[in-house]
Amino acid sequence: LCNNPEKRVEMGKAAYETITKQWCAENDVGYLNLFRNIDEMSFDFETDLADVSHLNILGAEKVTDLVGAYLYSNYNLADSRADESICKKWDAYYQRYSAERDQAISACGGVRK
Repeated sequence: LCNNPEKRVEMGKAAYETITKQWCAENDVGYLNLFRNIDEMSFDFETDLADVSHLNILGAEKVTDLVGAYLYSNYNLADSRADESICKKWDAYYQRYSAERDQAISACGGVRK
């Protein structure tokens, strides 16, 4: 078992998750394991990663949607949409994001899963 690199990785992941969950519980910190939500996010390892360990913009969008829903459901966060200075910044960020997203979708053959 220990000579199999894939099993070592899995055991490492399992140990890390246990330690992380324990620390979060002890410190009253929320815990969200994104790997347990792959299907819910419709995550596609072929089109949603920039390389083996980093999201591209399409994957980031899916993860952001899931994390946003988690935060909305579990925390009482202030709504800043009425603050004009914040809205101007977000509008600028959104324009940049939209251009990068359109480029990423084109690179995937125009298909977003």
